[in-house]
Amino acid sequence: MLAMWWRWICRSWFMQGIFFSLAATATLLHLVGSKVPGTLKNAVWVMFEVFTAVSILICVVVWTVLIPAFEASGNTLALKLMYSWFGLTAHNANVALMAFELLVNRLSFRGSHMPFVICYGLVYLAFAMYYWRATGVLYYFFLDYTMAFAPLAYLALLAVMIAFYYLAMYAASALKTVVKKGAKKL
Repeated sequence: MLAMWWRWICRSWFMQGIFFSLAATATLLHLVGSKVPGTLKNAVWVMFEVFTAVSILICVVVWTVLIPAFEASGNTLALKLMYSWFGLTAHNANVALMAFELLVNRLSFRGSHMPFVICYGLVYLAFAMYYWRATGVLYYFFLDYTMAFAPLAYLALLAVMIAFYYLAMYAASALKTVVKKGAKKL
């Protein structure tokens, strides 16, 4: 079970579970007329932004990096897992959940919150490196720090995370604008 924590997708699902639990708590406090603590509001807001971006990133990396790499290497076991109900749900449903959350909440993205997605990525990278050193297991080939170009790969990964944060920010803004315009027509 502990080994699963080190995989990006498992960690992301766990953290999304925490996000949805905190969001539900804030909603319930609001509905019963209690004051929602500012710390809770801020945590929900930042987690929403980070996990929306991360969910899109996971989906895109699976379909554009991992699956093609498995196909090129002939790794049929990994492909079977990726195309199974579990694999498809694990790597795609998180996008649907965060998109639904985007539609029903009043939160927006702030460019000034982008460093939180970098922090999330750096914490994951530190845990993944520790796990690799402790067990010899590396789940993602592009995290191999023994490669000569590892520093560039890590910088590229952070750049991709930043790009996906801004992609999510602009997509969220566009989607909320379309929904507002549609609601006005009703």
